[in-house]
Amino acid sequence: MTRHFKPIVTLLFLALLAWGCTDTSRNNDHAAIPLPPAYVRIEPFKADYISTGQSGFEANRYADATVTQKENGIEWITLAYKQFGATLHVSYHPGLSQEKAEEMWLNRIDRMRINSGGRQSEILTADTPAGWNLSILITPQGSPTPVQFVATGMRDGKPAILTGGVNLGITPASADSISPVIRMFTRDIIHAVNAMPYD
Repeated sequence: MTRHFKPIVTLLFLALLAWGCTDTSRNNDHAAIPLPPAYVRIEPFKADYISTGQSGFEANRYADATVTQKENGIEWITLAYKQFGATLHVSYHPGLSQEKAEEMWLNRIDRMRINSGGRQSEILTADTPAGWNLSILITPQGSPTPVQFVATGMRDGKPAILTGGVNLGITPASADSISPVIRMFTRDIIHAVNAMPYD
């Protein structure tokens, strides 16, 4: 009798434990409560830069850069931030007339507004120490292009335009989920424009 007593007691205890864990009709104080959404901790790239292409655009050293030279000094720069599934597309247009530079500026501002889809956005503007005028449009929620920018300055005595935007490849549901990435891109863009030569 003694040999069979311990297994029976153990089975009885496990049965009572299982019944107590699944019976929620007696006490709703222990009902399951959904947790708030959580996001994977994102470690942005460090602020370490290297000159890219003939324009003098200083790109984040940890991004994979592809530079395409076009006619009249136009340059396309593609910076792949593969760790974040994001790409920063930049185009540089030197040697413009004043009228063309103003036209391109207004066109780019309008395009940035359209790309935001009317979503709540923040505009950052600055004049760099070298004399470039910069506008950044940040649309943190619901946009696959959360960071866009346009800057104008002088190169070789003629107006130049620098413009670009971030493509995430996805449409984020929450601003909180990508806020570290947005801050990183904003930081990198501000640095690059601040470092652009002006003459």
